[in-house]
Amino acid sequence: MPLPTRVDPSSLVDSVHQAFKDWNVTHDTENALTSLLLFQRAAQGHPGRPPRFVLQQMLQDALASLAQEHPDDAALLRRRFIEQATAYTVANESAVSESTLYKLQASALRRLTDALCQQEAMLQETHLHGLVERLEPPTYTRLFGVDEQLDQLSEKLLAPEAPPILSIEGMGGLGKTALADALVRRLLTDRKVTEVGWVSARTHVLDLTGQIQTVSRPALEAEDLVAALHTQLLPQRSLPIPERALTELRRHLKQTPHLIVVDNLETVLDLEVLLPLLRSLASPSQFLLTARRSLQGDPAIWLHRVPHLSQENALRLIRYEGERISFPQISAAEDAELLPIYHIVGGNPLALRLVVGQIQHHGLDTFLAGLVGATGQAAENLYTYIFSSAWSILDKNSQGMLLTLGILDPGGADLEYLSRTGNLDRGEIISALDRLVSLSLVECSAGLTQRRYSLHSLTRAFLQEQVRKWQTQSPLQTAAMP
Repeated sequence: MPLPTRVDPSSLVDSVHQAFKDWNVTHDTENALTSLLLFQRAAQGHPGRPPRFVLQQMLQDALASLAQEHPDDAALLRRRFIEQATAYTVANESAVSESTLYKLQASALRRLTDALCQQEAMLQETHLHGLVERLEPPTYTRLFGVDEQLDQLSEKLLAPEAPPILSIEGMGGLGKTALADALVRRLLTDRKVTEVGWVSARTHVLDLTGQIQTVSRPALEAEDLVAALHTQLLPQRSLPIPERALTELRRHLKQTPHLIVVDNLETVLDLEVLLPLLRSLASPSQFLLTARRSLQGDPAIWLHRVPHLSQENALRLIRYEGERISFPQISAAEDAELLPIYHIVGGNPLALRLVVGQIQHHGLDTFLAGLVGATGQAAENLYTYIFSSAWSILDKNSQGMLLTLGILDPGGADLEYLSRTGNLDRGEIISALDRLVSLSLVECSAGLTQRRYSLHSLTRAFLQEQVRKWQTQSPLQTAAMP
């Protein structure tokens, strides 16, 4: 259910009047007041009660508030509509004509409506602030090349037959978390969602100095995820035992639709347990996942792959970063001077931002040479951050295929060529390529009759040097990488 739009008293006064006239009606009737956040909050305080009861309680509370400043108005409305006294009777009691009584009644209805609208505005402002507080602080100041993606994702999430689970996928550094954050903030600003939640399973963060920072313990297991959501969405309740927490959380998500973001899903230990859990919590609530590991095998999950930045947007980002860090030489450079950055790094936004910061300290030519040779500390951390977790879970066939692609032509190769050059049979090659594509380590360009597999330019630049280091580490060391 969307969050109500800002309300105009003139558009609601007739609805307030109608609600009073329907006071003794024994069945629920349509009324615009039920779309207010005030009504939704009142309904949460009276679970299971019919809408007409909730609406009456909301109006009773409004009358009590009105009586503090305008007791005559509150008394008139109570006498006319709750006690069902006729206009003739109330006019005689007040020693006024019926026409004057109707004018006084209209004035009282406007005052009550004004008070309801003021309460609604304050509640919406407080509510929106609380929802934004659930999000993580944004890691970006400006995004490039995302407008079309945001339109597509918004349309999909708000469609009548919207998927219960949507997964934003792509290699590390492409901005999956930033895209999810921007999407949620847009939906909140446009008042398209009522409730949101955010849980991060991230274990490490790469900052813009090229240093890897460990964050607090992530939600690694289904039980941890339930506990985190229960604490965030039901803060007024103490966290019960796991079974009870799941029951309360499921009831809450079924009664009040939420959009829940589970960020960095690939670090969750048991996907076979987690995904059925999310399905049981979804509908009408929705889950938005971000993951490097593709969930394309699940037909119930709608997938959105984040593309690399185009050359145009990559150059815009490079110049913007130059302005942001007060590096005018970058922001004022010609396209021809900046294109080598794009040709080596590609359209990975995080990598581009890191490179600009390093160029400021080391110079363009020097740092690009170090980037190609994988000699810089920041570059090593970048690739440890992006690729080591994927490398550590690859089987030997997939590792070998990755290395094979690293020595082939940058344009890649098709399945037939890989079958002739490798030591694996066709089935093993297909399995290895599927694994690499699902982890965003290899790109697959598909034509009508043929698919071609290649490495992203960022992967190729460091692959041989960095993977050799990973290969020399013990399994325990490799498993400990982010």
